[in-house]
Amino acid sequence: MRPSVPAVVVSFAAFAACTDPVTAPQRELESPPTAATATDPGPITITNLRDFGLAQVPVDVNNRGQVVGGCPERTRGDETGNRRGFRPLPDGQRAQLWGAGEPARDVGTLGGGASCASAINDAGQVVGYSRTASGETHAFVWTADGGMRDLGTLPGASESRAYDVNSAGEVVGWSGTVDGPRAVAWAADGTIRSLDISPAAGRSSATAINDAGQVTGFFTPADLGPFAARAYVFLWTPAGGARLFFVSNDNGSFSRAINDRGVIVGGQNAGDEVSLVLNNVGRDVERGFFCGVEGGLLQINDANVIVGNCDTALEIAARVYVPGEAAARRLPSPLSEGSDRPQSALVYGINDMGQAVGVIRGPTLWTIPDLPAPITGPAPAPTPAVARLRPDPSTGPYRVSEKACAGRYTVCIRFAVADGVGPYKVTIGWENGIALSTRVTYTIPSAGVSLLAGHDYAAPAMFIGGRVVVGVEVEDSRGARSRQILPLQILP
Repeated sequence: MRPSVPAVVVSFAAFAACTDPVTAPQRELESPPTAATATDPGPITITNLRDFGLAQVPVDVNNRGQVVGGCPERTRGDETGNRRGFRPLPDGQRAQLWGAGEPARDVGTLGGGASCASAINDAGQVVGYSRTASGETHAFVWTADGGMRDLGTLPGASESRAYDVNSAGEVVGWSGTVDGPRAVAWAADGTIRSLDISPAAGRSSATAINDAGQVTGFFTPADLGPFAARAYVFLWTPAGGARLFFVSNDNGSFSRAINDRGVIVGGQNAGDEVSLVLNNVGRDVERGFFCGVEGGLLQINDANVIVGNCDTALEIAARVYVPGEAAARRLPSPLSEGSDRPQSALVYGINDMGQAVGVIRGPTLWTIPDLPAPITGPAPAPTPAVARLRPDPSTGPYRVSEKACAGRYTVCIRFAVADGVGPYKVTIGWENGIALSTRVTYTIPSAGVSLLAGHDYAAPAMFIGGRVVVGVEVEDSRGARSRQILPLQILP
């Protein structure tokens, strides 16, 4: 199932760390909910999953109604998204699985004293991370027949975490490297691969995968002048590799879930977290629909129904957005004792059957009737990608000299366009480490062709600190856009 881990971070440190995993933080409201925030619960029903033995935060629910409880680490963004650092597993934390009519069960550990679940697919495969006997933290996949299996790490690493699993058993997350976390994917047989997000990528994390094998996550570029110190959403496909989304908020963005239609939900860093929805052509859509100005989106099902949390001075509320409705609805919670105000609630996941999971004062299942059915038929073509972006020549350090360039300083790059719907408009920005120097646009009739482009700089002084950053944006005939960035160190 798409990662349902997800969400409200600011002011919920203790909750996110799983030190009190079964209670939503209760806040005294500064004023009563307004008509825009107080909605009639209607026929939505609430089930307290603690009555069935679930003691951990419910972070995902599959279409069979099976719920996993664990740590909602992806709710915080993590250090890749400049939000929070990855936290160690607390002693005694255990991943749990609950299914209707069955008591909750502990799925075990990899030999250490703690484990956390992140997601579950419709086959009942659970993924997450666990402490090992040697004290390391490794990603795992668990099945009822085979138990818990260590997914391992990239060579030389000691830590990894799994955040989502699709119907084919493909898993995504991150593995440690000498340069920090790196987005990875595990095949169904457990083979690990590093996802090549960008030549400019520093830290990265894959947060979700859909049944088409499309992966989303976010990364922080290395020191790239005007591109630095912000996190960006990526979409990775098996055919086109990664594409980067630079959305309207310039403070950076991160993703948490992707459905089988290719729609991504997440948030943006804007002092407070702002909701982010990227449709299948990579556009930021429906801003402000969820929570007015604040709101973290955590999960989306295949009917494009979205759940997330609203954290404002007025309320801490779980919400659901149904396509076609004017605004998101509050998921109901009981009134606080001695008050006419509802208790605070957090939601983390939703399935295609209208079941959502989260916490009020304990692990909670909401059943929401009459939601739209999943959208069927072929999914739209993915957003186009700038693929195989590299210097030309592509081997060795990239050298520019007056002799080689006949008195001028030329930088050349090679790349291809993948996915999307042609023809394409390609715009290349040549930047000297501080500001954009020149922007050039080309028209490309079809994908898959290797392209060569170059730019002449007037003098060596144009290379600030011996560095050039090249930004390449591709837009297809639908208006779908994405970017890649290539940092080059220019050697005299």
